[in-house]
Amino acid sequence: MPGPPKSTDRDMTGNKGGFDVWWVPWMRQEIWLGAEIWARRMNSQERSCMRTEPIFHFGETSSNNGGDFTGLTNRGAKDGFGVKLNRNSNEILSLIFGGPGDDLFADAVGFEDGSAILFINTSMKGGDIDSIKGGKDIFMVKIKSDGKILWKKPLGGTKDDEAVKAILDKDNNILLLCTSFSNDGDVNGNYGDKDVALMKLDTSGNVLWATHYGGTKGETASSMASDDMGNTYFAANQFQHEQ
Repeated sequence: MPGPPKSTDRDMTGNKGGFDVWWVPWMRQEIWLGAEIWARRMNSQERSCMRTEPIFHFGETSSNNGGDFTGLTNRGAKDGFGVKLNRNSNEILSLIFGGPGDDLFADAVGFEDGSAILFINTSMKGGDIDSIKGGKDIFMVKIKSDGKILWKKPLGGTKDDEAVKAILDKDNNILLLCTSFSNDGDVNGNYGDKDVALMKLDTSGNVLWATHYGGTKGETASSMASDDMGNTYFAANQFQHEQ
């Protein structure tokens, strides 16, 4: 149960400064009757966790060489982070990834070999961000199970494009849901203002196809899920023009 609390009393024991991540895993209710197993704080904001063993948590942080990120350098403003914990909340490894601007973690997908692809929304070149395509871009980073970077590349067009949700389909390809202003580059079309963009990527980050949904007044992607039949469902927010 991740979250960004500031409290230091009652169930919230301790605070490391600013917003912290507070993890409270719960075992299955019929076995443990809701017993709290452990709690842990980190100075950051978590946005996603991969339910594997060990557990990999991802989010964003403005911390630099302190607390759970001792020995790691923040490149400026907010950076994406990853922390791997075992079932007893012991930290196995941690990493920070970013550039001089705000680099906001969007989502991640994990694979059976323990590797993962992170999707980070960025707008400024520098640090770990070695290239951008224009405006806000989606930066993909594939890491090994030990946190080492296998490859990284930008995704998007010349305007603002932001990743919202990523899932694996039945063929182990990646479906990436985005909010996009672009009508070029990796984004195939735009009806006007913001559109919902859906892309299919292979595990090397190559775009297999891309499509978009929306109207002329602006839509923003919200969430996405798939079923065992291979169908994909997504939700979006639509701007209603007042008459």
